[in-house]
Amino acid sequence: MPNNSRRMQSSKKNFVFLILLFCSTVFAQEDFSAKIDSLVSELPKLKDTAYVNALNKLSSWNLPNSISNSRIYANKALEKSQALNYIKGEGMAWYNLGKYYNKDSNYDSALYCFIKSQTLFESQPNLNQTELCKTLGSIGQAYYFQGKYDKAIAHFFKALKLAEKLNDYALIAQNYNSLGNSNYFQSNNKIALEYYSQATRYWMLAKNELRAAGTLDNIGLIYCKLGRYEE
Repeated sequence: MPNNSRRMQSSKKNFVFLILLFCSTVFAQEDFSAKIDSLVSELPKLKDTAYVNALNKLSSWNLPNSISNSRIYANKALEKSQALNYIKGEGMAWYNLGKYYNKDSNYDSALYCFIKSQTLFESQPNLNQTELCKTLGSIGQAYYFQGKYDKAIAHFFKALKLAEKLNDYALIAQNYNSLGNSNYFQSNNKIALEYYSQATRYWMLAKNELRAAGTLDNIGLIYCKLGRYEE
């Protein structure tokens, strides 16, 4: 991807999510640092699927601060889970690799990994519904960052439907917010406002006031764009 395009995609990432991600990351990173140190010390004691699960956690926890370590742990989890024929562990390893590539703005590689993850989770649908929901949303995000909004929206709707089935308020809110973002960048402001309003409602039901505040900021951006400053 050309450098100018990469900068544009990075700006898109930051524009709508700025306050939301900044606030959540500040608090999360300190907590993850302690968790990482603790789990790394436990690794030599773990075996088989427990070892794979720990590697996947370390991959996820390292993503905010050290994407190189995130990739290392994901690859280790992938290798070990394949040796064990541990489907869920392999699915999570591919998912974590996808998150790594998404953060690195390598969206084609991210999609490859997410689709591998989706296939594995769909092979055991009764066991991995939450993981499948997150993967579908992440596929949508990869398409969103490429500006392929129709494909992004289709996957956000799939993830939303599954989140509703799971009655997972946080995942419902996340996908409503993603639908709002996709419509915002297509200048579908009225539709975006409706999705952001739903996202705010579900963030509050999930008792996540920080995320609700981030979505309210998105709503404020639209009102400013429309010149409706009092709202």
